[in-house]
Order: sequence, then structure tokens, then C-alpha cells
Amino acid sequence: MATPAPLKNQPPREKPHVYLAGKIAQHGWRERLTYRTIYPRNPLDPNEFEDTPNFVCTGPFFACFGHGLSHVPGTHGQGEKNKRARVFDVSLARIAKSDFVFASINETDCFGTLVEIGHAHAIGVPVFLNLGPDLTRRQVNDFWFVAQACHLVNGNLEEAFWNAIQAWRSARALSVMGGGNG
Repeated sequence: MATPAPLKNQPPREKPHVYLAGKIAQHGWRERLTYRTIYPRNPLDPNEFEDTPNFVCTGPFFACFGHGLSHVPGTHGQGEKNKRARVFDVSLARIAKSDFVFASINETDCFGTLVEIGHAHAIGVPVFLNLGPDLTRRQVNDFWFVAQACHLVNGNLEEAFWNAIQAWRSARALSVMGGGNG
């Protein structure tokens, strides 16, 4: 049976570094967790993060490459083909620098999110997955395969995210006290 990546021993941090995987849109679901829209100075800099009240957001960040502006079908917000590879590379680099990935899936056409989850799992970054209320029971069941790579967190978006942060804090406390296996 597949198991999700375990929460690892981490260097002491006050707040987790979290990559927010899920469909991206201007003024989208991430604002419910960050309490604002984040406009980084350079959205293609893999070292640019955003400090929020409860966590450090490692990405991805809304960038005016087309999301909410001139989204052309099949471009995933990237009107310029030469930026696609850079966005992909930056996203993977940010996942690698994260304590965990929080993935919110509320639609079935979340192709990039599935790649982000798979990459995080492959490199040992824990993934917390929240399957949203807009999915039917059948659609939730269809995500059985990706769920094998994740720690499922139930509840509304905010509750699920808080549960993920609490799990990270508990694992961190165990490692600081010398317990755990990570």
C-alpha cells in the first residue's frame, strides 16, 4: 500500500514554509489563507517567498501572465510560450524548499496541481490534500490514486489548512524533543 511522505524533522522554524497547490486565479482561494492578494516583485524568482500571519507562502504566486486577464485556452495563463518552462522550473524549486504542500482540489481539471502533488511526493515533501465541496462523491472517489500520495485533511478550506499546520507543528515538536522517526 502506498503511503504519503512523512512529516520530516525540520530545522526550527516559527512558521511552516507552505506551497499552496491548486487552481490559480486572481483573487482566488489562496486569499482566504493569506488574507490578501500576493503580488511578488519577481514571480519567476524561486527564492521569493511571502510572509503571512500563520505561514510563509512559498508559492505559486499570481502573476499577470494571463490569469484573470487574457487567458487563452490551453495556455494555463502563459500567453508567452517561453515562460512556460520557467514557471514549471520555479514551481518545482519552490516545492522543494517547502516544509509541506497544501493542495486544494475543487475542480477536476486540475492538471498542474496533480503534477505538483506527484513531484512533492517523489522528492519526499509531505502533501496535505483537501478535496473541496464542489466535487461530487464520484469525483472525490476518482481522486483515489493521487490521494495515496497525500495526507487527507477534511473540512472547509480554512479548517483543513489549519489542521495541516497543526500536524506540521506536532511533528516539529516531536523532532525538537528527540522523538519521531523522521
